[in-house]
Amino acid sequence: MVEDFTHKGIETFEYDDDPPLYGFQSEIPNLVMAGDIRTAEKLFKLNFFLANHREGEKKLPKGGARKKLCEYIAMLLKRKIITDDYTFYLEADPNYGGGGSRVRSMKGLTDMYKSMTFKIAGTEKFGNIPMTTTIKKFMEWCKKNEKTEVPPKPEDKSKSFLPKELTEKKAPVQKKKKKPQKKKKK
Repeated sequence: MVEDFTHKGIETFEYDDDPPLYGFQSEIPNLVMAGDIRTAEKLFKLNFFLANHREGEKKLPKGGARKKLCEYIAMLLKRKIITDDYTFYLEADPNYGGGGSRVRSMKGLTDMYKSMTFKIAGTEKFGNIPMTTTIKKFMEWCKKNEKTEVPPKPEDKSKSFLPKELTEKKAPVQKKKKKPQKKKKK
């Protein structure tokens, strides 16, 4: 069981403990982000993700929402709540923004997610397009594009009891081929 916690403005809480099921939501002004972490299914599901500007509140810098998402997932990996083999699922929703207003075109939205390693994973339902990637691929994108520090992968616990020198594979030594010598002319 993981106790409820807040990390950099994103609250994580437990719904159920058998199997563990977590929810998360942003407490950051102008960042609408919420979803589920389903450990039994190895699924990270993003239900809402939007940089929203409300009057009187400081606007997030361009790309700020993506950076916060990258940082949050990196923290989940570091705490071992998820692993990099989880599926990352979302539904591209161009209408999200409240009041039925269209925020952007579907093509623009799916292109943005495709640039973040997502692939279309099904047909449109209720105006949304399901998209998936893996946490590993997404975090590689975060490291490259958002300069997010990605925690190292946990070490393999099935290590050998033999000394390191005996278990490491060494690269084969390549012998240099001797060039045939030319006969000197007298």
